[in-house]
Amino acid sequence: MKTKNSFAASFSTSFKALAWSFVLGILFIPGLVISLVLLPWLPLIARGADALTRAASAWAGRAVPPREANRWFDVRQAGNLVVQLLIGFVSFTVWLGGGITVGILYAAPFLVDELQFGAWAVADPVQKVAISWALATIALAVTVALTVGAGLLSLWLAGMILAPSAEDLARSRAVIIDSFSGERRRIERELHDGPQQHLTALKLNVAAARIAKEPEDLKAALDAADKNASDALAQLRGVVRGIAPQVLYDNGLVAAVEELIAHSGLDVTLQRGGGDIGPLDETTALLAYHCVAEGLTNATRHGGADKIEVSIAANELAPAMVSPLRTLTVRVKDNGRGLGGSRGAGGEGVDKQGSGTGGTGIAGLRERAAALGGTVSLSDVAGGAQLRMDLPIHPAT
Repeated sequence: MKTKNSFAASFSTSFKALAWSFVLGILFIPGLVISLVLLPWLPLIARGADALTRAASAWAGRAVPPREANRWFDVRQAGNLVVQLLIGFVSFTVWLGGGITVGILYAAPFLVDELQFGAWAVADPVQKVAISWALATIALAVTVALTVGAGLLSLWLAGMILAPSAEDLARSRAVIIDSFSGERRRIERELHDGPQQHLTALKLNVAAARIAKEPEDLKAALDAADKNASDALAQLRGVVRGIAPQVLYDNGLVAAVEELIAHSGLDVTLQRGGGDIGPLDETTALLAYHCVAEGLTNATRHGGADKIEVSIAANELAPAMVSPLRTLTVRVKDNGRGLGGSRGAGGEGVDKQGSGTGGTGIAGLRERAAALGGTVSLSDVAGGAQLRMDLPIHPAT
């Protein structure tokens, strides 16, 4: 069974490499012409080649980890464009030359009365078909082998060129560690400022009840203890809800977001976009939930918003930069000050493209989304700001 699965995986990889090589051959001439004619816009063309190559790599099961490219001219993207054009030229030549050769050899027995191979001539119809078709089959096998090799080489070089460097990985790990440290400090602060204070007061209430001599004093101490216990329990539930609510695992993302909105005390509208979200794997669902929670906090704490729109949608056609799979899109739009306000100046340290990493909230979301093959952006929109997350939808296991 293991050998059978390995053979199926190898066949699938080879077939996808063959298909990718065919695409490279088809795109070679248009790509070369566009690159030469629009040379001043080469960075934009290279960015498109980056997106197309990443989509092909993900489709072939060799997804390239995301990296932060230079905003104006990225050397790696330009190098990938040149490499893909060169491999496209090889693919174009092999497909065209091999296809013509194979076609002629298969048709030759029916087009000529006699086949000549140097001084050797074959006129017998059966021998003509046998020899010509044998050569055609060999030529076909060589053509397929060369094109599969070109496709595999293209995907391998794309992974080598476009993958993040050691410095990028170290910076990404540092951001994730920083985000987890910030989350830990947030939990510690909320526990200290909320449940711990009520539990301390509860302990004092119990002590007061023990020394109470009058029924009225005992009743007052017990009432205060009951209130402090209820408040501590409610705040503990709030802290746990911010980490990973149980309803998320029991009833799904939409139900968890509805509960989050209900307990937020904010004027929030939830919209369901097109496409059936279906069951999500726990990692994707939890990250999408944290995106909504971060968006609500960011909109009110840093943007001063009083009205927020949350949108959750599943798109059948995913952006090429994300994944060839179906994509979960989460948007949190507010009517606050936008990025020109405190969010851009100091709150989260992001620019209008959401590329900064000054804060652990948005930056942590971005790094965790990138690890899943997704993207996160924070941008100005009409009347406020919008936090958007796109994540590939993997079938729940």
